[in-house]
Amino acid sequence: MLRVLHLLTVSEEEYSRDLELLRPCLSRFGVELEFVLLPEYFRFFSERVSSLRRLARVFRGFSPQIFHIYSMQSYPYLFFFPRRPFVFSCSYRELCFGGGGLWNFIRTFLAQFLAFHVSHLIVSSYQARSCLWFARSRRKAFMIPTPVNGNFFYPMEKGDCQRKLGLSGDFKYILFPHSEANSSGYSLLEEALLRLRGRISAPVEVIRTFGRDESDLPFYMNAVDCVVWCGDFWASTRVLKQALACNVPIVAMGDGEVRELLEDVLDCFLSRWDPDDLSNKIFRVLRRNSYSDGRKKIHLWDPEKIAIGLARIYHRILKKPFVGE
Repeated sequence: MLRVLHLLTVSEEEYSRDLELLRPCLSRFGVELEFVLLPEYFRFFSERVSSLRRLARVFRGFSPQIFHIYSMQSYPYLFFFPRRPFVFSCSYRELCFGGGGLWNFIRTFLAQFLAFHVSHLIVSSYQARSCLWFARSRRKAFMIPTPVNGNFFYPMEKGDCQRKLGLSGDFKYILFPHSEANSSGYSLLEEALLRLRGRISAPVEVIRTFGRDESDLPFYMNAVDCVVWCGDFWASTRVLKQALACNVPIVAMGDGEVRELLEDVLDCFLSRWDPDDLSNKIFRVLRRNSYSDGRKKIHLWDPEKIAIGLARIYHRILKKPFVGE
């Protein structure tokens, strides 16, 4: 078995759920994985010593042959341990300068620098690959997206899900998946809903799912009429994939990966950061009262397929034969 240790910063904790999903698949292809959550190296100086001690304990117990990192914030931790080959996974957010500010520019520059020099590079989407500054980086980048559990997120009868959650069939429901920190996105949605009054006969209610029990998320996805995604540049697009897997219509703001995800999907719309445009797009979805066909993309995020791609890279790094499919 090849042993791979994934280093995640606290801001990348969402990837831990992906790794748990991939763990049994990778095991079938001869890869044993472990992951450890660490504070961002350049920001949390006070926690660095305790983090290194925790990482050292994992290193001694697991004895990894390969490291797998997801940002420049994890890279400095590698210098404290015996040299091992490593894989660098880059997201669109990491590679594309967005959000403004000097720190974000430095972060993007360092990610591009590492992507240029590292020998094994993974990007999560074609949009992320297009953000790579150097042709050398683009040529060597493997495109491996994050997985979605299609056996957990799948289309269900809307009425059954509403009854299970105690929701009324007389309402139109909009799912807003963002945290309380995204106050600007929620304010924009509230403004859009004010403009929607009088155009939809049924009352409209917003359901916020951030922080709820994850086992209930598929039921919420299938109980609502629309998912509205108002994420800023750094927001994760994972919830969009989950909604697509459930054939739920989506109205989303954003570019890059968001545009790529919703491309050619029925009853899913991109909106400008404007309450009038957002209101019009929500109206189109609620008036049609239909489903999307987003599940046709589920094969792109199949955990088995993604595990094969990762296992092939890990075996190539250690120059070991790989027997996958």
